[in-house]
Amino acid sequence: MEQMSSTEYVYLVAKPIGREAELIKAESVIVTGAKPSELGVTTSGTLADIKQGAFISSVIKVLISGDSESIDNQIGRKKLYRKIGELGLQSHNFCVRLIKRPKKMKLDFDQFKVARNIGARIGGSVNLNQPATEFWLLLTPNNFWFGRLETSADKRWVQFNKRPHTSSSSLPARIARAMINLTIQSNGRLLDPCCGTGTILLEGANMGLSVFGADLNPKMVFASQKNLDHFGLMATVATADARNISHQTFDGMFDAIITDLPYGFALVADTERDRHILANVRHLAPKATFVSTRNLSSDLEDFGYKIKRIVRIPKYDHFVRLVFITNTK
Repeated sequence: MEQMSSTEYVYLVAKPIGREAELIKAESVIVTGAKPSELGVTTSGTLADIKQGAFISSVIKVLISGDSESIDNQIGRKKLYRKIGELGLQSHNFCVRLIKRPKKMKLDFDQFKVARNIGARIGGSVNLNQPATEFWLLLTPNNFWFGRLETSADKRWVQFNKRPHTSSSSLPARIARAMINLTIQSNGRLLDPCCGTGTILLEGANMGLSVFGADLNPKMVFASQKNLDHFGLMATVATADARNISHQTFDGMFDAIITDLPYGFALVADTERDRHILANVRHLAPKATFVSTRNLSSDLEDFGYKIKRIVRIPKYDHFVRLVFITNTK
């Protein structure tokens, strides 16, 4: 068992398994600087803003850490209580939570009794219903971390799964949020030149970006605007061909481009169309992320994009989205 001498943070992340495993790992690396474990735990020396995380849910500032075995017995737990008492923690309206990864991990002790004993070493008043501060004891089969919850993700992306207008090829809202996190982490101007029903526009506007969208199909522009109106969000949306969009279309350049290139059961793959889009938007922003069902690597290299990362997101066994995160300079 050790008391932290240098600042460490522990992030809870969705378990990197299943179809979104690569995307979960990529978001963790980009946002926190470190990969998550197979249990969805990331340790880092950096405190990141994860309020708008897609797959990152919480972060605690570590005060004490150690091997799980060190608190498996009563003597070890008493040592933990003593160390917590020595920290001199004071907080009004706090609670203590014991978090397990995996959630079904069996313990040889009463977790509620442990939480009460920890709370008894913290000065102030307890509030289990609406705590102003949360102290967590995070347990895995090999390690434990005790610390203060810094922040949790707002999970506002969930509401967009019930948007009025969608299509068979529309991006899930959580994936759209992760793509934004992989591309741009601050306020700025975001362009989606193939906006479809507007999933990326919704997420971008919700995250505080200045959002602009275009689509060749007026019906898609209408659907995007209706979705935005439904959630009370603002964006500039226009009927325009991504092959011809310029900085004059929306009166200015952009900080990032993120788009889901046209595809779907009703669309025929059009390599030349995609190449024209890639070539045209190349000079509109320093960062660009593209989603496609085919490998765009050679096309992107042809037009001078620098590929930073490629993330695979299978939807079905025969349908895989490829996310290309690039720099244009």
